[in-house]
Amino acid sequence: EAIRQGASEVIFVEAGKTNTADISVALNRLRFTGKARVITRKVLSFLESAEINRMTFDIIFLDPPYHTEEILLALSAIGKSGILRDDGTVAAEHFTKRELPDEFGVLRKIKDYHYGDTTLSLYKKANAL
Repeated sequence: EAIRQGASEVIFVEAGKTNTADISVALNRLRFTGKARVITRKVLSFLESAEINRMTFDIIFLDPPYHTEEILLALSAIGKSGILRDDGTVAAEHFTKRELPDEFGVLRKIKDYHYGDTTLSLYKKANAL
């Protein structure tokens, strides 16, 4: 959806090769390959390399498996890094019964949207509030 809304580039990070292959097929079908990259890598490894390579993002969308600690680890890594631009947003999708902390490093929760068993928590940098 970000590409349809005018994003200059979208990076998909998936740990599983099957998921990345499915995403690549969908991007080809929609003719979005020029604006999208698909990376097969664990998210924490990608976040670390993004920091090392001084990559920055306007929007980071997290949708890890619900019953893992990955969401907490990813938010913590983003909150300690410089990969989110000052006016950027992190959108973290998670199981509604797992309430996420209000703060992760420089990140502050600004809103929760509840949709049945799913919650979308939005975070911004504290200096942008």
